[in-house]
Amino acid sequence: MRQILSVLVIFCAVHGWGQACVWKAHPVWPDTLGHAVLDYENCANGIPLVPSCQWDNGDTSLDTDSLTVGAHHVVIFDNSVPQDTVYFEIEQLAWDLNQNVFVYAGAITVEIWAELPYCASMFNGYNCHVYGDSTVIHLLQDGIAMDSITPVDICATLAYWDWLPFGHTYQTYLVDRSACGSTAYGEAVVSFALDAEIEYWAEPSTGSNDGMITVTDILAAPGMLSPPPMPLSGGLMLYTWPDEVAPVGPPQPGTTATWTDLAPGDYLVVFTPDVLCNSVDTVITVGSFTGVDDREGTVSERRVWPVPATDVLFWSGGALEHVWVTDLQGRTVLEGKRTSHLDIAGLVPGSYLVHFGDGGRRSFVKD
Repeated sequence: MRQILSVLVIFCAVHGWGQACVWKAHPVWPDTLGHAVLDYENCANGIPLVPSCQWDNGDTSLDTDSLTVGAHHVVIFDNSVPQDTVYFEIEQLAWDLNQNVFVYAGAITVEIWAELPYCASMFNGYNCHVYGDSTVIHLLQDGIAMDSITPVDICATLAYWDWLPFGHTYQTYLVDRSACGSTAYGEAVVSFALDAEIEYWAEPSTGSNDGMITVTDILAAPGMLSPPPMPLSGGLMLYTWPDEVAPVGPPQPGTTATWTDLAPGDYLVVFTPDVLCNSVDTVITVGSFTGVDDREGTVSERRVWPVPATDVLFWSGGALEHVWVTDLQGRTVLEGKRTSHLDIAGLVPGSYLVHFGDGGRRSFVKD
């Protein structure tokens, strides 16, 4: 829970006197009582001949303790005659941790800017003293302190932690061991460890820039530690590999994407989730098409790859209702329905024909 601490503020608006006659010391959480001092010399009309005052809590001395948080006033007298009333406020002060948690260079970064309001004010102060060398900021990982910084400057303390792993909850925690005994928490931020696979198919180029890569889904692995919320959402980017200098085309939101007009070569596909989570990537090769014509003498516009094939056989034109593979003796050795590719890892190395339900066939070699 984030605690809110109050800060000293000078109330300058008065009736008649027109100056900041009240110096205030605000409580820093968890203290809830403030302090105030009446300064006659700062009043516009000068010091009364026989000065006296009365605070709204009944005190008649120039300074008063035990002021609760909220609005207050003090009446100024000259020789027992009321001259004016000064209104002011005692505030409840709190440390502001200004915590940010984000992904940078493939890891979690926690950044914090800590400060206490009115730290440099002349007319406001703290009812209890805050000492930097008694104040510590802890970085909590899953509720356990893994690092700390001290002293803490009450006006401005900037700190950050880099290269933190995914799959944990991060939070900052400040504790003041001096007179105030104040504490403050940053927001607990959950990061997720994503174990996923990019499902895709790639269409080779015929020799010019007409290759294509299509990502069909991002498949999360079962049994992940600290899995992100499902279904996954995010965006996909394509880079040439291995240089990764500039993206190929604009980013594409979602878990599916298609890039066309690609030259032969290697490409890196990167999926970045919307949640605070590590990205996943894979290298995809766009090959050069060298397919064999249909055995019946006609030319099929459908292409198959890779050449030779090893584990998976792809083809152009999208998914088909029925696809089957025969050996050179015409025996059916593999079938697939409603598919965009075939798993041929179980085939014996050799030459085969793949038949398409919409007509045509192509030869391929299983390596």
